[in-house]
Amino acid sequence: MLKISLINPKINHIHADREKYYRMYQETGIDGLDYSLYKFTEKNGYESDFFAMSAEEIIEKHLAKEKEELDRYGLAVCQTHSICPTWRYGDEEGNRRRLRDTVRCIELTAYLGSRYIVVHPVQDTLQLTPDEVRARNIELYGKLIEAAKKNDVIVCLENMWNTRNGNIFECTCEDPYETNYYIDTLNAMASEERFGFCFDVGHATLCGKNLKNTLITLGNRVKTLHVHDANKISDLHTIPYSQMGNGATPLTDWTGFLLGLRSIGYRGTINFEAHAAFEVFPEPTHKALLGLFRAIGEYFSNEITNA
Repeated sequence: MLKISLINPKINHIHADREKYYRMYQETGIDGLDYSLYKFTEKNGYESDFFAMSAEEIIEKHLAKEKEELDRYGLAVCQTHSICPTWRYGDEEGNRRRLRDTVRCIELTAYLGSRYIVVHPVQDTLQLTPDEVRARNIELYGKLIEAAKKNDVIVCLENMWNTRNGNIFECTCEDPYETNYYIDTLNAMASEERFGFCFDVGHATLCGKNLKNTLITLGNRVKTLHVHDANKISDLHTIPYSQMGNGATPLTDWTGFLLGLRSIGYRGTINFEAHAAFEVFPEPTHKALLGLFRAIGEYFSNEITNA
């Protein structure tokens, strides 16, 4: 049985409810969570200087008590999410700060007991050519190698999307061959496996990707998942099977998604990045909602492992 984890806005943004939700995680059979470290910048201002503190200071002031709660309820931190964005065009001073913050997130990932951190790539912009985007990404991730090695953490790139004039289009790492180039090049630079991939099924669906073939092309580079539904218009981050086309046809190709993961022998966590569901459903239903996530996770696990 693969582990099941998810992100939850009640944990991320309403700290008074945190332990209540950890208890519900435990009671409904959720194994752990995707810990979004960017929550600290959201709470203190999106581009705050929160991570100017040392890792030790952040742990003492903000993480130690929460880590005790996680341990008490038997919850693992299966993966983390770094700050975003990691880079902005023309903002060199800000980019130096974002690099520092990303390194700090790697250090905190190790403290939380996770091996995987998701770090967004530099995305296509009107100002950069494709070759420039590639060079910027190799430079950015290359600067994370030392911290990744020191903290025994795998840095996971993620497939991205963007929109312009109402049109959705592929962005960095939606092309699996481009992604393979990044990961293989960076691992060669590190002389060991320090980079992998987080496959975001909602982003891939928005961009009209063939989920099965994309996953097969990525192969064992896929280490983590962002599982959520999308309606091919917006990045909804909601529960699987909730978005339908005509009749009862799911808009996301869940069958292809599961077959792709089975084909590559995926044995990582089934991680739901479906936090919007907890904002849509009334709070009294949240425990039942967690149970539904657990049931979907069990189904996914059985389909992937052919149990």
